Formats: sequence, structure tokens, C-alpha cells
Amino acid sequence: MTAARAGALPRLRRTAGGSPAGPSLGRRLLRRVVVISGLGLALVAGYGLWLRDSSLVRVEHVEVHGIDGPDAPEIRTAIERAARRMTTLNVRTADLERAVAGNPAVRAVEVDPRLPHGLDVRIIRHRPVARLRADRGDGPPVGADGTLLSGLRVDRPLPVLESAEGLGSQRGHVRDRRTMRSVRVLAAAPPVLDRRIAGTEEGRERGMVVQLRRGPEVVFGDLSRLDVKWSAAIRVLADPASRGASYVDVRLPDRPAAGGLGEAESPPEPTAAATGQAAGAAPPGAAGAGASGAASPGGTQAPAPSGDGADGTP
Repeated sequence: MTAARAGALPRLRRTAGGSPAGPSLGRRLLRRVVVISGLGLALVAGYGLWLRDSSLVRVEHVEVHGIDGPDAPEIRTAIERAARRMTTLNVRTADLERAVAGNPAVRAVEVDPRLPHGLDVRIIRHRPVARLRADRGDGPPVGADGTLLSGLRVDRPLPVLESAEGLGSQRGHVRDRRTMRSVRVLAAAPPVLDRRIAGTEEGRERGMVVQLRRGPEVVFGDLSRLDVKWSAAIRVLADPASRGASYVDVRLPDRPAAGGLGEAESPPEPTAAATGQAAGAAPPGAAGAGASGAASPGGTQAPAPSGDGADGTP
């Protein structure tokens, strides 16, 4: 390289230590950017913390959904009082749950804030399906999950269940397996039958049986496909041909049957042959009583009931 070209190149200014000043300048700029960014984030965070508890977003309008019955005003008042101490940016669901913790009807609380001042609260209620029998009179209602709802006011009759264990040993939840099986069946029942269910019984031959008020027994067998079996029972009960029947057998829910008017025997046990037999095959004098002419689990169609008897319609 010639001396002329070497002289034309820019020279880096050196510090007292002899190192170039360029890298030092870059580090200073980077530090400034980091400091400014940190200050900006701190300001934004501080503003957010101030805003989340500010009166600008204070809860003023509370909508409470999912409540009914005699305890609805009490639940609504407790929720509104707790919600008005919050903002829509700082909703404390735990505080709302504590506000109604003493009410046995409430199972859970769901919250949906609406900026700037609205709050929608949905109450998930326990559904009482039965009542345990106590030593003196009726015991507490039982929820669909087996929770004992002590103190809950119920405005409809509930089937009474016997428990092999005393109420003192239940500890807030049904622990007797036999009683819990009855709770499972009742919890799967459609709401349209809530006032019609009188009780349950369980035996070795027919399995779980639900007794309807002013209506027939519903034979479930095991606890499989409970929703499907209840749907089949509803179809049969709604069929005028089943009026007056003493039982509805839904152990085979695809082929429900109604019959037994004046019969002393229990519904026949389902067999392997019954599941493969055509629904149209029936002995002389038998008529289908299911919603679609379904055959009984015994392999024949249930005889059509006649005369005055219990009303099987829901």
C-alpha cells in the first residue's frame, strides 16, 4: 500500500488507553436504549396497576344468572355486594365464591367482566336428586354428585334413599356405594320427571329399578348407558299404548318394552337370543307397547295394557 493511499484512510480516534472509541460509543448507546426501555415498561406497569383498581373501571352493573327458587334473592344480594368492591380489570372470583359459600345450593361461580363497568356472574347450582333418611324424619338433600346439601330448601318432593351408613359418617358426601348407585341413576333422569320419581330399589334379578309416582316401575338393570335408557323410558311413557303398564323395561334400551298390567311376575331377564330376535316376532295376543313397537327384552313384544291403571305418561 502506498503512503498516499494510507494517508487517505480515516483514522480511529484512540482513547488514553489506546483502544478505539467506536465500540465504547456503541455500548453507551445500548445502555441508553436498555434504560429507556426499562423506564417505559415500568411506567406502563405502574399505569396498569393503577388502572386495574381505578374508579374508571369499577363494577357498577352486576347481572346474576342461573339462580331460582326460594334462596335466589339471598344469593343475588351476596354476589352484588361482593362484586361492587371490584373492578372489571381485577375480578376476584374467590371473593365471589366466599360470599355464597354458606349457601348449599351453589356449586360453582363463573364470571365474565364487561368493560368498563359490567360484570356477568353465572351461578352453577347443585341439583338435588334425593333425600337421605335420617333417624328422625327426613335427612339432608343429596346433589347429583353425592354432596349432602344440608340446609338447602327444596320446593318439590324428593325420593328418599336409605343409607347403610349413618349421616354422621357421610362427612358431607354420600359414601355408601349402594346409595351412590341410586344417586347416579336419579342424577341422569331428565328434569321433566323430577316430580314423578318416588324412589329406587336394587335387586339381584332386575338390577336398579326406579318407581314413578302414579306410574310404572322403570327397570334399568345395570348402570350402563343411563342417558340412553332414560330416553327410551320417556319414549315408552309418552306412547298412549303404554298407559296403565306396571313396568317399563329399558335394560335393552334399543328395544324398550312396557307391560305387566295385572301380571304378578317380574319382567323377563334379557337373553342373548332376545338381542338377535326380530322386533316383529311376537306370540299371539301380544302387542307392542314401546314408542315404536319395540320388543321386550325377553324376546317378545310386551302385551298392551288395558283397563284403568296408573298413568304412565310423563
